[in-house]
Amino acid sequence: MKNLALVFTMFTLSFLACPTFSQSNTFSVEAYKQFLETHQNMDGGELMQMHDAGTFLNHIPAQTQNVLYMDSIAIKYELTDYEKSLIEKNGFMVTERLKTTTLGDALRDIFYKDLPLFISTDAILHSLHFSYDKILKDVELGYIIPKLTDILDKLQKQIPALKTQYATQPEMTKSIEDVDLYIGLTNLLLTDKSDFTFSKNVSKADSLIEMIKSLGMEDVDLFSEHCRKYDFSQLKVRGHYTDEMQPKLGKYFQAMMWLGRTEFYLIPPRADTSSGCSQTKYDIQRQIIDALLLSKLMNFAGVQSSFDEIDGIIEFFVGKSDNVTLNNLVYLQDKLQITDPSELLDLSRVNDFQNELKKNEFAYQRILSQVLVNNGVDSIVPASSFLLLGQRFIIDSYVFSQVVYDRIN
Repeated sequence: MKNLALVFTMFTLSFLACPTFSQSNTFSVEAYKQFLETHQNMDGGELMQMHDAGTFLNHIPAQTQNVLYMDSIAIKYELTDYEKSLIEKNGFMVTERLKTTTLGDALRDIFYKDLPLFISTDAILHSLHFSYDKILKDVELGYIIPKLTDILDKLQKQIPALKTQYATQPEMTKSIEDVDLYIGLTNLLLTDKSDFTFSKNVSKADSLIEMIKSLGMEDVDLFSEHCRKYDFSQLKVRGHYTDEMQPKLGKYFQAMMWLGRTEFYLIPPRADTSSGCSQTKYDIQRQIIDALLLSKLMNFAGVQSSFDEIDGIIEFFVGKSDNVTLNNLVYLQDKLQITDPSELLDLSRVNDFQNELKKNEFAYQRILSQVLVNNGVDSIVPASSFLLLGQRFIIDSYVFSQVVYDRIN
């Protein structure tokens, strides 16, 4: 429910005497860094002395007796004496007594009552985001979900062929099992059914489903012999995906979050490993092979163009993936003349792959969205990871990620 605040901020615009504060128009990165260095041990009290919060007003007095149409507003909304006192004290008030379902309903009600209305930036942005959300929802239901369902079905049907091709190379079995689990669980989340090629993955998938339901933090041995921390709370269905009339949206959300947050490490993250969750060079080797097998499976199943369509739509609505993509893998394979994922069974080829990867800007995630622990000295460096449909780079998310303790310490 949206609160109807009666848009009393119009009073503040017309009648409040607000002090004007000037600020510098220039910003020096070096001066900022010097300030951090000089004040790295500053406590809260010292900060208050430097920037006394008492210089700010704790209330904004209003003169409602001079406000045009105040009498009409009071009559038509039957304002109580207490509500009037809040307006007198603060220049505005928010009431739980008067509610509307949407902002549009609130604006319509004010219009029908023929009252003065302040059109804020929030009101404009609300209509913009409401339309954006509705369009995205329609595209997901009408196009992306059916297309993704078809892609996953075709991918799963080609995994037995992948298994057969590498029957004489048992060293590849674990990676094929990883691909089977990764695609199979995505299909299970999206459609409630999945046909795993390897029977052992049925119990693994069931275990992961229980972790997803728990929405907790877990240490999981995912595509490696050693654990990683996985925040399953990120798979909690939210936003328009909670629509009870369209349950497939919730399933789609969890499938996409699994694809968007489950990393195949190509270069491990730099973080504290004292908790016991760390990846060995053999774990990374296995995950690099996993990624290349997924790329190969796309060609086997003939779904690359369909996948590109989905990725392009999401890129249009949200942004580019902040991770290594399928196209990036193809580029690296061409650059290194890798003709088959099994070549990476040779650790020297793994080193070649990683060295070439490091030369490219796409190797590095700009936004940390996983759970990694700072060792107290160096800043965390996220893994260079491959994801099929990874998290997207959004500028405000990037800005906020740069002002956390790990970045400014």
